[in-house]
Amino acid sequence: MLGNATMPAPVPLPTGEALATLAHELRDPLAAILLALELHSGDGDPPARRTLTMAAHQARRAVRIVDDLFDLCAGSRDSLPLCKEAVELAAVVAGATEATAHLLAARGHRLTVSLPAGPVSLLADPVRLEQVLINLLANAAKFTDRGGDIGLTARAEAGQVVLRVRDNG
Repeated sequence: MLGNATMPAPVPLPTGEALATLAHELRDPLAAILLALELHSGDGDPPARRTLTMAAHQARRAVRIVDDLFDLCAGSRDSLPLCKEAVELAAVVAGATEATAHLLAARGHRLTVSLPAGPVSLLADPVRLEQVLINLLANAAKFTDRGGDIGLTARAEAGQVVLRVRDNG
């Protein structure tokens, strides 16, 4: 005999003060992780040092995101701030490709990066710009068939930099 199936009630997501408390509670473990990574950043062989440096970079990004979330929830801001500064495009692209390399490799994708020949500096929020590129590359990796081709190109156009991620998925 079959009974009536009932769906569990949706769990309410934390909002306002509860979310601000969660964001605040994430700060201490992130700070400890970042400190440990920075203390050992010079340890080991070059591949290990690169891995520790990348992990520290990602931990700093997480701290910034948690700080922004805390500020939003605490009501001190009504939108995420952009902290614009002069950034080198190649450095931002390198950070994004490094952060997604494991995902691309796991799916057997080939990534082609095409940047302008010379250095390109722009006024941007490096954390937000890198996050956008990470999201685009991660989406391309997830939704492209195994062994696909993914391309990231940048070009100067009318005083701006145009970034494009393409895939064959």
